[in-house]
Amino acid sequence: MIRNQELILRRLRHFCHDSPAYPLLVIGVGLLAQCALEFLRDRAWIGVVLYLIAASGLLWAAYRDQWSLAPWPAPAEGGDPRTVRLAPFAMALLLAFAAFLTFGGNRFTLLNLTLWWSSLTLYLWALEVRRPTPSPLWKLRDLLCHPGVSLHLSQWHLAVLLTAALVLSFAFYLLNVLPPQPSVDHAENVEDMLTILDGQWSIFFPRNTGREPLIMYWTVIVASLFRTPLSFHILKLSTVLIGIFNLPYLYLLGKEAGNRRVGLLTALFFGIAAWPTILSHFGLRMVFHPFFTTVVLYYLMRGLRTAQRNDFLLTGLGLGLGLYGYTAFRVVPLVVLLGLGLYILHVRDLRRRQDALIWMALVLLTALIVFLPLLRYAVEYPASFFYRTFARVGSWERALPGPWLPILVSNLWKAPLMFNWDSGQVWILFVPGRPALDAVAGALFLLGGVLLLWRYLREHHWQDLFLLLALLVLLLPSALSISFPGEHPHVSRAGGAAPIAFLIVALAMDSFLTVLERHGRSPWARWASVLLVLSSLIHNSRILYQYEEQYRLKMWNSCDYGAVIQRWKDHPVPLSSIWVVPYPDWVDTRLPGLCIGFPDHDFGLPPDRIPDTAIIPGPKLFILAHQDRTSLQKLESLYPCGISWQYPSRTPGYDLRIFLAPY
Repeated sequence: MIRNQELILRRLRHFCHDSPAYPLLVIGVGLLAQCALEFLRDRAWIGVVLYLIAASGLLWAAYRDQWSLAPWPAPAEGGDPRTVRLAPFAMALLLAFAAFLTFGGNRFTLLNLTLWWSSLTLYLWALEVRRPTPSPLWKLRDLLCHPGVSLHLSQWHLAVLLTAALVLSFAFYLLNVLPPQPSVDHAENVEDMLTILDGQWSIFFPRNTGREPLIMYWTVIVASLFRTPLSFHILKLSTVLIGIFNLPYLYLLGKEAGNRRVGLLTALFFGIAAWPTILSHFGLRMVFHPFFTTVVLYYLMRGLRTAQRNDFLLTGLGLGLGLYGYTAFRVVPLVVLLGLGLYILHVRDLRRRQDALIWMALVLLTALIVFLPLLRYAVEYPASFFYRTFARVGSWERALPGPWLPILVSNLWKAPLMFNWDSGQVWILFVPGRPALDAVAGALFLLGGVLLLWRYLREHHWQDLFLLLALLVLLLPSALSISFPGEHPHVSRAGGAAPIAFLIVALAMDSFLTVLERHGRSPWARWASVLLVLSSLIHNSRILYQYEEQYRLKMWNSCDYGAVIQRWKDHPVPLSSIWVVPYPDWVDTRLPGLCIGFPDHDFGLPPDRIPDTAIIPGPKLFILAHQDRTSLQKLESLYPCGISWQYPSRTPGYDLRIFLAPY
């Protein structure tokens, strides 16, 4: 009996410590738990129980030092030099004050831009710490002395190339179909972009309850670079490019949090995920939220590790520029203060604490100088600047639907559940009711969060606590929707949490692969990573298919109108003689032109003005909603020789009625 017990214990220890089956079992139970939460909604307790089992097995292995996250890179020696070039610093502050005074009237001008840029340039020069770098002449000498080029393709290089190919193809392949139709917000943004092309360089765009300016100027730049008119395709291309620019910073952030494999996994899981993919394809300003959040997090965490002042200047630049991108980014300064505060509380060196206070001042001052134009607008037009915020937090747009405290508590409870349970009911940006993360990423996210919390309680790394708390802070723009609780969770307002969420996913994935490799099962680790990534890709593709289908069923088919206009314009109907007859709760007549590259052309013709077209010579084309019988009867009586037919739409119930008047 005793021998049997010893044998059982020996086999159990072997299973837990030496067998690759144990980590595979933990991850497998976690995947089953997430699938149960997603597909067995009425029996969610099954998923909760399975997650408790998976977390218990994970913590047992972590307690036995058999499972751990990648270690944080060791902090560098040294500190802030505490030097400043006084003359350019004083001049920078004077120019900044002068720029602030000239930014009135909500206009960028040559004068205030020159003052602003000069101030920022002098400021960075005054505070920059110059690092010793090889002279360009020495680099040229080395190149001439060693002109040979060697090419070595390792497994790591192959993994990087495959990851880049996968995420880039995933981004551009979906460009034409995701989303399939523009919305009113796209039309409003394009009208603001047209004012830029007309020479009105606004600091803030108050149209449509107020919009930050960066998306307007960036899209105009992209359209100019590609030498194409503003269109729905260009709007989506401009934001897809921002999503792609985010991938290198995600890699650097992951590398800063662990190692290069963590960085690559962070970029990979982020690049193939449905949540950030939809945000980057939508053609609106929300894509700047995760991008600048990633930039700020990377430079902040690197700066606190390396104690290099330049990183904090870059943190301030990213923080200031991010405020030009999306309203929800206004919570990120709290994340920066949280990170610096946790660092001060955890570090024991008095000089490092003092340096951290200096770095905090540098970050805030740098961001303030970058923010000056918007600051002047906020001072001059506070109601316009803060409307989007207080319309959700307060009663600026409508009365609160109930006592604010219970609503806030309910929102705060729902916020972290969006990753694994319910991402909200905002159908225009995601599939309602399903988790923001796919099954693989969701399971890894929860297990990674457990490991972060365990490591903090055991080793007290401030970075672990910072990631967990920053994730919650970045959910506040969604959770503070007290006036409109039905809009919470909101995937775009919570978009700043996406970089940290996928960093936690990557940390968990890397720790799982490390456990397999520690058991001498490197082939198992490779095959496990391939299977998990492939499963995540398939699941996300399914989510995107569901999103595209529901979007088509609920959004106007504006591009069908645009396709008809594109087919008939000039051959034989002049563009000026093609009209879209409005119908209640139907297509915005500005959108068909946006689909085909005529952003400044509103094809709308009110039904009461149909008789006015009789005096226009030549053929004419009218596009109507298929149920608009009244307008069709007016056209048939006005043009008895006209021809009418139905244009089928891909979406059932969205067919068009076309009327061609030959004279």
